[in-house]
Amino acid sequence: MRQQGTVLRTFLTVVGGALALLGLIGVYVQSLSLTDLMSFVSTPLGVTVWNHSHTWPYLLALGLVFIQLGNVRVEIGKWHLLIPGLSANSSAFYESVQEHVRKRRVPTASSRSVYACQRGVLGSIRRYLRIRGSYFTFDLLAAPFGEDFGFSWRCYYRPRLLERACLALPVLGWICYYLFFRYTRYTEDKGVFFQSAVHDSVKALVEREVDQRGLRALGEHQLQPIVSDLYRR
Repeated sequence: MRQQGTVLRTFLTVVGGALALLGLIGVYVQSLSLTDLMSFVSTPLGVTVWNHSHTWPYLLALGLVFIQLGNVRVEIGKWHLLIPGLSANSSAFYESVQEHVRKRRVPTASSRSVYACQRGVLGSIRRYLRIRGSYFTFDLLAAPFGEDFGFSWRCYYRPRLLERACLALPVLGWICYYLFFRYTRYTEDKGVFFQSAVHDSVKALVEREVDQRGLRALGEHQLQPIVSDLYRR
């Protein structure tokens, strides 16, 4: 069963794209000028005396809001490693990671399996382990690749629904986001701590898999994550 959040994001993006496209076509057909559109968006929340020509800007704005709600996500770090000759069990590895994170008591951390298509909606399904912590999401893949075995993860910052709605609303929404939800240095530090804590668990378990099978020890450079430019200081 696919993870519901992924389906919801896809639905919002598709519906938003369709509404925005319909709104653009309507604006073009109605031959609304730039002055008309600026007049529409300059009033509080676009509240104007209603007439039929306002339908299209509303659809366009609603579509953009839907797209924003479905797609606000910022990658803060990633890591991957392919180990030649390693054979491991993905499900057992995921369970070990979940147990390791629980024992470490990473604040607000929760985990579950999610599923993604390998290619297109009719493609094969691949299982990931998703670990959430406050605003952050850590997606881990452990899977065979030919005669080898690979590990990969990506960590994202994802605002909550109300915050994404503020980001999607021009001017007034942006002001509300800045006043109440803005991304702070403390938020950034929490992301670094969360990513480091979960990665340390993954790293320890990967090293255990390698050691148990008598393979060559991993170098420190192989275990270092790639940090987003947003987190470089």
